[in-house]
Amino acid sequence: MDDYPVLPRLKNQADDQLPFQLSNGFLILVEGRIGSLSPLRFILDTGTTHTMVDQRIAERLSLKRRSGDVLNFNRLVRVEWANVSEIQFGPLTARDLPVMVGHLRHYSELAGGVDAIIGLDLLSTSRRLRIDYSTNRITVRTVARGGERKTLPPQALTILLSLQGQPARLVLDSGLQSMLLYQDRIRGHLSRLRFDDRVSRVHIGNLDGGRATLSGVRVVTMTCNF
Repeated sequence: MDDYPVLPRLKNQADDQLPFQLSNGFLILVEGRIGSLSPLRFILDTGTTHTMVDQRIAERLSLKRRSGDVLNFNRLVRVEWANVSEIQFGPLTARDLPVMVGHLRHYSELAGGVDAIIGLDLLSTSRRLRIDYSTNRITVRTVARGGERKTLPPQALTILLSLQGQPARLVLDSGLQSMLLYQDRIRGHLSRLRFDDRVSRVHIGNLDGGRATLSGVRVVTMTCNF
């Protein structure tokens, strides 16, 4: 994006460029490592808070697991958690990272053959992350010495849009193929939105929703809230 903020590069920072594959027109696939296992296939998902590792990888690493909950859209889902000794994607590395463990194909039909879904817990260790869909390359800015930064509690990667002249701040989710608007939020904050065609019913994960065309969308700014 032309309006992407350019951050000054300090002497203790370095940029790395990494290739990625685009699956099904929107999913970002990269290579990485978990413990001693590599190369592994990761989905890079900016809309996921916590990294999730496939159960078969957890079994190969003999990870000690514990029960827990995670909020999935509108409901709590029971999952298993484990700590991985080390997980690495490009120059980003996190140690003793708590991750979710589960059968990824049960969470997404598009995650077959994928070993982990990388969330903001690992991505937030970067100083800057830029995804270029025109060249299929990711630019990661890190601290130069080893590329490590303290893992912070992830929040959200957001973008400010103008929807038919009305400001709306949305989560930037690279794991979704299209824009997802919550009906109650539209009624409360964007009640003047007008859609171009008749709404058809669709299923998105565990949600029942509708599909319609929305015109008059303009990108205003993008900010990374880590």
